[in-house]
Amino acid sequence: VKAGVLDFTITTRAPAEWARHFRGIDLEAKKIGGRLSTDQARWIVGLREDEHFADWFEGTHAGLDILRKLGWNVDAALGRIASRGEVLDESGKLVRSK
Repeated sequence: VKAGVLDFTITTRAPAEWARHFRGIDLEAKKIGGRLSTDQARWIVGLREDEHFADWFEGTHAGLDILRKLGWNVDAALGRIASRGEVLDESGKLVRSK
């Protein structure tokens, strides 16, 4: 195990035309108010140098916004989750809908 490895790696190309040249998508998730470690920041820099889209976000909703910008239909996925009777609350946690 290497220190600082990011939380998410997506190995398929992003759907958005502007992002198709990236070799991969790598994201680090933080709670609101969270901070990157020095090792995580180094990973992001290295991945970007290797033509990856690498970034970090605070909170689930910010992560979903990144995926939307990269062209994924996040809202369709959230609709499928809602059809099961679940929603994301304000903090980004999956909860039973009322």
